[in-house]
Amino acid sequence: MINIEKIANKYKLGKVIKIKTLTSSQNNVYKVTTDKNTYVIKEYSKDAISNYYYLKKRKEQIKISKKLKDKGINTIVPKSYNNQYFMLLNKKYYLIYNYYYQKNKLFEELKSEDIKQLAYTQAKIHKLNIKSNLPCTYKKIDFNLIRHKEKIKYINNTLYQVLDEHIGQLNQIINKCNESIKTLKKNLCISHNDYKLLNILWENNKPVLLDFDATGLANPTCCLCESAFTFSHYDNYINYDFYKNYLKEYIKEYGIIKDDFYQSLFACLNGKLQWLIYMFSKNHLKRNNYINETISMIDELILYYNNIEKFYKIYKDVLNK
Repeated sequence: MINIEKIANKYKLGKVIKIKTLTSSQNNVYKVTTDKNTYVIKEYSKDAISNYYYLKKRKEQIKISKKLKDKGINTIVPKSYNNQYFMLLNKKYYLIYNYYYQKNKLFEELKSEDIKQLAYTQAKIHKLNIKSNLPCTYKKIDFNLIRHKEKIKYINNTLYQVLDEHIGQLNQIINKCNESIKTLKKNLCISHNDYKLLNILWENNKPVLLDFDATGLANPTCCLCESAFTFSHYDNYINYDFYKNYLKEYIKEYGIIKDDFYQSLFACLNGKLQWLIYMFSKNHLKRNNYINETISMIDELILYYNNIEKFYKIYKDVLNK
């Protein structure tokens, strides 16, 4: 917390009254109340910005968020000081935001109109012709599940049993995903790539996007497949009406889907598989805080995989009506 107080002092944010830690998957995020205002300060881990390449990439992502805002997409952009967004202190980088009092929505709070707004916003982003040097987000998944399963056996028995039960289906998912991304990488656009309720605030029932750390070039149809699932499921429950409404609203705004939707249903799992590999690496270092998250990701992948034919049928039904 000492660094946060130093940041507040250095950039004249006011005298710190209260610091509260906020939920974040990788980096430390703090709500900082001073005698002048309330801010959110994001502290990047050394893994997130380890060299100049990663810093340059983060700067480009901030630039994209500002361009989206200029194009009419509701986004939250960090504060700049002397034309610089990133603050360096004790070998760590920080972003400073004004605190926004809008709230996230839980899955249980979502309504059909919210689903339409989410789909419409994503379609609008995908239609924008924004040039960027950001990399393509898809990578070949080269992961030996059998070898990792044997390592996990000596770390956590519950995760070992989950992996042992689903290893066949997980291998099928990896193989199908690797096959599908080959052709879909030809059609790319700017995409948020972490489009989920945790990264969305709501103002006048319209989504406001934050956290652009995953922003890059992605296939729009893959993003559609992933987001339709993201906003229609919670735990083991899938709201198929939400899934259908998301597809309908997206296509209504975006237009004709040019890619193979069935292949996209597999390719869109690339990001989740990359995250699964990352969590396995942490588990091997005996970072127990990743065990439950790894199990949840495996459960989510299996739930999705078991519903692919259903998702494809819904897509065909949307096209035929």
